[in-house]
Amino acid sequence: MLGLEDTQYLPRVGARRNTVTLAVNWEFKDFAWSSPECASTLSKYFRKAAKGYLESNNIITRIGSIPVPSRFRDKNDVVARLVNQDALQVTLTRVQLAMEFLNYHTEKESWLGPDTPEDYPDYVPRLFVRDDWTEEQICGILSLVHCCARSQQLARELASERLIGDAILSIFGPHYPYWTAIPRLVKRNMVARHGCLPLAGFLLGDTDMPAGAVMTARRHMTEVLHPTMTLLAGQHCKRQGWRLDRRLTKADAAVQLDKKFFVFSVLYSRRLFWVDINFPAIKYSQSTKQFNWMFISAPVMRTECELPMSIPTRLAIFQALLFIEQHVYVLKHQLEVSL
Repeated sequence: MLGLEDTQYLPRVGARRNTVTLAVNWEFKDFAWSSPECASTLSKYFRKAAKGYLESNNIITRIGSIPVPSRFRDKNDVVARLVNQDALQVTLTRVQLAMEFLNYHTEKESWLGPDTPEDYPDYVPRLFVRDDWTEEQICGILSLVHCCARSQQLARELASERLIGDAILSIFGPHYPYWTAIPRLVKRNMVARHGCLPLAGFLLGDTDMPAGAVMTARRHMTEVLHPTMTLLAGQHCKRQGWRLDRRLTKADAAVQLDKKFFVFSVLYSRRLFWVDINFPAIKYSQSTKQFNWMFISAPVMRTECELPMSIPTRLAIFQALLFIEQHVYVLKHQLEVSL
């Protein structure tokens, strides 16, 4: 079976995209970041949406509920239902057991909610109640929990980065070409040549990453996301009736971006799970004395991965992947991009 590292930049026959890449600088924020004026609506939306879904700490007490079918919330004797089940039913039962296992560890078992997605904002993960889910996607949870071995020695021998990579590949596989696994060495035009427009990018880091390597990895990930940022900036200009090469003004810098015009980059390794959001913005430049486009990368989650990974860490990572998957699903339909 192919792993995540084997899926980088898979070619897509017939894919095409006529996006001109803006020559724009990136600005890298820290966790205390604030947004430019034009992205204030986006920032408020994201910060509200991320609560309970992108949590660096205390996921057990802060977790947000997700809608799931009643079978995943039914605590009846699961073993009794295995009799005469077909392969898919057996798989769903395994998924149910995994979800019940994680839910049991949350405060008041509050993770699994009723299957009424209309009662939730559209940013709430709803993979398990959508009509288009695949068996591979809902099995992503098994990659993270099936190996909770009683033997601590065995658990330590299981590479956590491989488990995370398998979960990513399962959950995001059907969304290609709107996501990508990012190779260690990237070139900005590589994505365009292969017809990929990533709304989420994932980079496997080194086993033991020093502090400086995290920033290097963040810069690598933005190289791949540059064409996507250009597209979002272009969509903003189109809505305002602007040319992309317009000379921007102070008034332009106050026009709000679409609150969903952000994409994710994820760095994961044996000991770290890091998430950035990335979005375009119009800012005043002291060097040029003009208002210019700027692409911003801001950290929103940092989780240290123990060896072996604890249950809260596994749950936090899975919850984050579900949240990112939902955003990719919503944004790709909103953009209506035909690759």
